[in-house]
Amino acid sequence: MKKRRTLIVGLGLALVALVAGLVWIVVATPAAPTVPVPDPNGYPLFLEAGGQRVDPNFDFLAASADALRTHLADNAQQLARVHEGLQMESVVPIEFTAPYRQQLMHETNATRAAGRLLWTEARLANLEVRPDEAAGLYVDLLEFGEKIARGGVFLQIMVGIAQQRSAIEELLELVPTLSSEQKAELLERVEGVPLIDYDNDDVEKREYALAVAEMGKIMTMVTYRTMGGYQAVEEKTNKANENVAQLHEQLLHELRDKH
Repeated sequence: MKKRRTLIVGLGLALVALVAGLVWIVVATPAAPTVPVPDPNGYPLFLEAGGQRVDPNFDFLAASADALRTHLADNAQQLARVHEGLQMESVVPIEFTAPYRQQLMHETNATRAAGRLLWTEARLANLEVRPDEAAGLYVDLLEFGEKIARGGVFLQIMVGIAQQRSAIEELLELVPTLSSEQKAELLERVEGVPLIDYDNDDVEKREYALAVAEMGKIMTMVTYRTMGGYQAVEEKTNKANENVAQLHEQLLHELRDKH
């Protein structure tokens, strides 16, 4: 009788532990570190500009100077919003909800569209042989890449890295055409723009919290284990960012070169 009672008590305790574990799995979510959102915040202005861009499929690389001028005139207000956002601190105001997870791709498309307005402006400056103005716009794009990535998840960070990489590559081509005075001014601006900086653990926790919001704790845990976490995308992002850092060092070296 005593053994039976002990067995029942043991089973009861095991059941309580099991229920408590299931409740934790379903309810608990790891704390996801976020970056404090400034007020005002430039990020919503980038989304607004990109979302309202006229003729979003415009090919600025293939367009003539006249077509570029027309496109910029049609998007004058949107471009002004981008430049306004660049004057502010900018942080992705991430929300750990299922709707935000679904709108993430729309946001990245909008920031890409906003960036293409700056690229169009820089392209026109190049065609009109205004290398100093073009260089300044590429620095704007360098800054833009950092501003659309800060506080985000891997997708947003990768979009920002791509902007910074392309901007530095264009600057490297422009440097030989600049005077010593122009190079000195450009060096000062480039040194004042940070490259994208992020903590892999923090970004992983944001990714995980977003997945939980969309799929639930149990499905997220299963998917996370099956896919081996975020290692693949993390390695790809880190490699791309390291490449940008190398190009950045090359750019600084060439700008400091007096010859």
